[in-house]
Amino acid sequence: MMNAIYYNTVGFDDIFFASPRYHTIFLAGPTPRDKDIKSWRNDALNILKKNEYNGVIIIPEIDKKLYYGKNDMPNNIMDWENYYMTQCDVIVFWVPRKLENLPGFTTNVEFGRFCSDSRSLYGRPIGAPKTKYLDWMYMKFRNLKPYTDLYSLMIASMDHFNFRKK
Repeated sequence: MMNAIYYNTVGFDDIFFASPRYHTIFLAGPTPRDKDIKSWRNDALNILKKNEYNGVIIIPEIDKKLYYGKNDMPNNIMDWENYYMTQCDVIVFWVPRKLENLPGFTTNVEFGRFCSDSRSLYGRPIGAPKTKYLDWMYMKFRNLKPYTDLYSLMIASMDHFNFRKK
C-alpha cells in the first residue's frame, strides 16, 4: 500500500521511519506557488500507484491543494524538507522548469546538495530551460544521464532499491 506524507500532515519530528520500515521516496523539484498551476507530483503519484509501489511518498506540498501563496511559505518547511531528504531512501529530482511560474530556484540548491548522493535520481523534460548545469552535474558526479520523462524516472525510483513488485 502506498502512503503519501504532505508538508502539513506530518511534522518533521514525527518518526515514521521506525519499525515497520517503509521504503521512502522524496519528490524534490519545483513546487507551484499558484493554485492554478498543476503540480507534477500528482502525475508522479499516479505512476507509482499504477505500478503498485508499496511504500511512502514524501511530498513537500500542502495537502488537499491548499494555496499558501507566493509570499506565504511556511517558516519551518525548510527544516521539514531537510529532515525528510536526509532520511529517505530515494530522492527524485524532477525539474519541469518554466521560468514564469515554476522556476525551481530552491530545487537548484537542493540538487546541488544531493546530486552526488547515491540515493538521488534526476530528470527533466526535453527542452526544459536552464537545466544544462544540472545535467552536467548529474553526469559528472553520478555518471548517469538525466531521465527525460517522468514515467521512466518514477519507475527507476522504484527499481533503485527494488521497491517495485516484480
